Amino acid sequence: MFSKKSQEAVSFPSNWKTEQSLAASGCQTEETSFEEAGCQVLESTEVAIQTEDEYIPAQKAPEYNEETLIAFLKRITPKVIQEIERHSRSRAFDGLSLHEKDDSSGVKLLHTIRWNQLNSDDVVNCLDWNCTGSVLAISYGPKYHDNWCDHNGQITVWNINRSDFDTNQPERGIEVTSCVLSLAFHPQNPAVLSAGTFNGEVLVFNLSHSEDVTPIASGECSGSVTALSWLKKLPGDLPYTKAPNAIVTATSNGYIFIWGLSLTKQTLQLKSG
Repeated sequence: MFSKKSQEAVSFPSNWKTEQSLAASGCQTEETSFEEAGCQVLESTEVAIQTEDEYIPAQKAPEYNEETLIAFLKRITPKVIQEIERHSRSRAFDGLSLHEKDDSSGVKLLHTIRWNQLNSDDVVNCLDWNCTGSVLAISYGPKYHDNWCDHNGQITVWNINRSDFDTNQPERGIEVTSCVLSLAFHPQNPAVLSAGTFNGEVLVFNLSHSEDVTPIASGECSGSVTALSWLKKLPGDLPYTKAPNAIVTATSNGYIFIWGLSLTKQTLQLKSG
């Protein structure tokens, strides 16, 4: 059933370690060549020149007869004095302003506006041109204020293109409850004017009204309105909104307010601040 049997041994060589073959070789770069050469600048030449002396011909004193000259002066002097006195009384050249022929600055004084009803202690607080460049708005008021303004502010409107333009009399005057510190015309509508007062009022006027001008819209904020400007549109407005419909104001106590204006409804609402 079971029997003993011996088998032949089986073996195989290991191949995890083999002898490495080595070979030695050498290489050499090509020989580097060097060359040297000298150079020299071209010869230079110096030449001196001198302008020629200016020739000024000698001028001889004019020859004249002293007796004849004295007789002429005695005869003509009374007539010259008479003409000088007559021209000194003439008003033909009143208002003549002499200017240099070559005015490189490009600035020319056209008008000097002085309101004849201005108080002696009032000064110009602010001014602004409308978008057509023909109407100028100027506000006047005292130079100094206490904590509160109890003056009546004055806004004058001057149309320099009118044929009857008078530099001493405005086209119209607007009276408000306190001094106006800032003015800004609408950038597209030449008849719409906004104003900021010392007591914190923001006023909008329509100058196209022929009767007495009163604010068509107004708002109030804390502090004096020291600056104001028109905005293209309010945040969130539709992209096709073209006419500026908002006003931004800055006050003396450090606040900035944004107002939304509706000309059709004649309202001015505080949007943010």
